[in-house]
Amino acid sequence: MNYLSSKMKIQYKSLSLVFDDKYSEKFLSRIIKEFKSNNNSYQQDNGGKKQFVQVVFHEEEKFRGLKYDWFGLDKLEYRVGKDTYPILHLSVIRHLNLQDKSKDVGPDYRRGHNQRQQYVIDSSIWNYYYSYEQFLLEKENSCDISLKKILDEISDNYDKGFYGLSAAIEYADFQSTLVKHGRLARVDGGHSDAVSPFLFHSETAMQSKIEVLEERTPFFRKASWRFLLVDDHALNGMTDKAACKIGKVDILKSVLCKCKDIAPNDIQIIPFNKITNKNESIENSKPITIHCVTTIEEARTALNLGWRYDLILLDYKLMKVSKLDKKVEGAEKDDNCIQEYGYHLLEQIKSDYDSHSKGNKRNELLNNKETLPGPNGVYYFMFISAYCTAVQERMRMEGFRTKTDYWFLDRGACPLNTPHLFLYSLKRMVDNRFEMLTNHSSQLYKDLALQNCESVDFNSSHTLISFLSVIFEKDERKRCVLGFNAFLNLRRMYDSVKNDYYTGENSCKSSPLIKSLFPDIPYYSNSFWEHLQNLVYLTAFGTIRQWPEMWEDYIFIKGKLKKAEDKIWKELSEDEKKKNTKPSILIRDYILSLKGMMS
Repeated sequence: MNYLSSKMKIQYKSLSLVFDDKYSEKFLSRIIKEFKSNNNSYQQDNGGKKQFVQVVFHEEEKFRGLKYDWFGLDKLEYRVGKDTYPILHLSVIRHLNLQDKSKDVGPDYRRGHNQRQQYVIDSSIWNYYYSYEQFLLEKENSCDISLKKILDEISDNYDKGFYGLSAAIEYADFQSTLVKHGRLARVDGGHSDAVSPFLFHSETAMQSKIEVLEERTPFFRKASWRFLLVDDHALNGMTDKAACKIGKVDILKSVLCKCKDIAPNDIQIIPFNKITNKNESIENSKPITIHCVTTIEEARTALNLGWRYDLILLDYKLMKVSKLDKKVEGAEKDDNCIQEYGYHLLEQIKSDYDSHSKGNKRNELLNNKETLPGPNGVYYFMFISAYCTAVQERMRMEGFRTKTDYWFLDRGACPLNTPHLFLYSLKRMVDNRFEMLTNHSSQLYKDLALQNCESVDFNSSHTLISFLSVIFEKDERKRCVLGFNAFLNLRRMYDSVKNDYYTGENSCKSSPLIKSLFPDIPYYSNSFWEHLQNLVYLTAFGTIRQWPEMWEDYIFIKGKLKKAEDKIWKELSEDEKKKNTKPSILIRDYILSLKGMMS
């Protein structure tokens, strides 16, 4: 059936909703009534734009059934080419549990093979799902997913030119192919009724999961971040159409702004020529800074210059480069150029750091501050390709481990086609990076909580200043005993991230994340740490007669400790200053109390 020839059409902003004539009149009338109730906002001139949305209805018996054709394969025809349109899927039943975010959302997998694939109707910018049950809940203001919100998102995708990009059209075609042919042969005693070779996620479910995570912690943890974007279309247009000169960084900005704590002005874009220009002053004044490179060579240059990237966003397929400019071992070649792929960067890093035949070179790299992986001695890579299957298979082919001493790899997701899955993957990477850096804080919390110590705000105890404030606030001896292992972990962390904090003319290359989490790093030396560790140890396990030794340690560290305190205190609000006491005062008073007890 040619849906575009249907006479049943409704205009919403610049969208022309073209309806299938198979669904119930009752359902259609409800939708139309909703439109009429918002006539001013729904009836607008589209300015001659061709923006169509296919609206299809899934009958309940096929939706719930176990037949292979439950989905209605004829309804997943995107007409790849110049006439490729997104689909709005309608049904009577609400197959996603959209309200209870504490539960796993999705279809009942116990029903059989076909239900495992039904997420596809809510899996990308090409497929959106809305049900009559959701409509009823929406009327009661108890549903987060409104029809208007869905159509606004589709309209926004059109306005930004997303549906005209080749990467989006290819993804739609590939997704359709998986549904049509992703099945196992029916064999007696086989697995065809219980196993689907290809599964799909739900964008709505991912959005709900993100909201749950954001309720616990802000998306970017109220810290500053620097990303390295490795993509051949990072800044240049992803299509030759004059009306759509959108780059990958534009897509990233659009998706990142879906986070509650990020606005467009919070994102800073830095091109490669500014990264390499010594005369160019780059200020990390924004919560998120994105450095853009287009080739493997540019990525290597940025890393070797000592720039610290909290996360590296890596595309799979890059541009072809001239043989004269670059040679990539193992790349696909033709007469004039070489096809680059994102994993070639991983190959080179693995060769530098993981080759036993280059022990001297590895030692040289590990002793060079600028060529060290970082922050914290580890690169964090996240793929942003639409070809997640190709990424996963390539990682397996190359024998790349997800986690090594020098990197952490995540298959990631496509910010263009699956924005909510991308954000969920990004949030997991952000949380993983943050939690690895603040493990000492969570360890202190657990150790004190196990002994029923009085509750303290541990969320900000990742700096040495706040950590000392916690353990010396009260019950000093008990808290130092319980928190001594956490203190050793904190010292190890400060030692591992000190190479990610530059001073002087290279300060701009420092990791924004490290600078925002540990602003007091420059004030501490090895001798400082030795005396402080001895002080904490004597507080935990020493005797009252050792207070003179503790006083000597305190006198040695007091000067640097006060300088660090002053820097930290400048960042605190007046309420926070009133609630907290500087650790130099707490430590001094504790040692003097021991002296008084001896008297």
